[in-house]
Amino acid sequence: MNEVRDIFVSVIMITYKHEQFIAKAIEGVLMQKCDFEVELIIADDCSPDKTEEKVFQIIKNHPKNSWIKYTKHKTNKGMISNFNWALNQCKGKYIAMCEGDDYWTDPLKLQKQVDFLEANEEYSACGHTAKILYENTGREELYPDITENKTCTYQHTIEKWIMTTASIVFRNNIEVFDKMEKIYSYRNIISGDQILLATLGHIGDILIMHEAMSVYRKHDGGISNWGDPKEIWKDHIYMFKIFKKIFNSKFNYVLNYRILIKYCNISINELKHKRYFSYLKYTIKGFTFIRTWIDFKTWFGLLILRKDYSKTGKV
Repeated sequence: MNEVRDIFVSVIMITYKHEQFIAKAIEGVLMQKCDFEVELIIADDCSPDKTEEKVFQIIKNHPKNSWIKYTKHKTNKGMISNFNWALNQCKGKYIAMCEGDDYWTDPLKLQKQVDFLEANEEYSACGHTAKILYENTGREELYPDITENKTCTYQHTIEKWIMTTASIVFRNNIEVFDKMEKIYSYRNIISGDQILLATLGHIGDILIMHEAMSVYRKHDGGISNWGDPKEIWKDHIYMFKIFKKIFNSKFNYVLNYRILIKYCNISINELKHKRYFSYLKYTIKGFTFIRTWIDFKTWFGLLILRKDYSKTGKV
């Protein structure tokens, strides 16, 4: 009789209109060689294309089809609601992520990351370098481009995007869920990966391995290319303001700087498109937000000269 073992790693794969990419994403998970049990939770957000057909073909033919737990929602939940739904289905001690348009390239990826986390309890997560593939041009680059392993803290996660979604493995921790739930209770923010990384960084260190073990696709249908950039920057402003409330750390000055930069981005973008009223509106919003931290000269430097004050403590 075969021994029934508990799920040790849950892999979340959210997908929507990924018929071109989903097969490679699934294959990258099913090729993993590891000494623990894995479940692959595929959450299809009511895709209108042939994504489901591609998934069923793999379930029918692949020898590791028992790993796959596929659900297609009857209505479109939206990316964040779909991710949160998938998160609540996870049974593993650890959770890994790979969206339906990305893919893993190293068959030992999960084993390496889990081994590290098992040996280092003070770390909340482990990621790695990824290859960014620009689908329209074929150009490739590594991100982050590092030559040795790097430990990141909460401060790193709010200073910039530290790793791609498909590289993350983290502990299935109720504290992570609680903090994320509080953040989403304020607003349904689209930058789910930044929220996850900031939350993980707040409760423990994060290791980034220097090995490239996944591919992050940049294409016209990807989240990073969605919509008006002004709306994305506004979303980031709301997110950083919520971080200040939830995490309330000594690094709030970094968040102030990030908020300022987003206001600057919006103002400059509106001026570029000759939307003068909107330009004035967001310039005033930015200066009003920060008036208790900096003077007009510093604000002018951020808006026009784009000086970096983040490490000075000024903002």
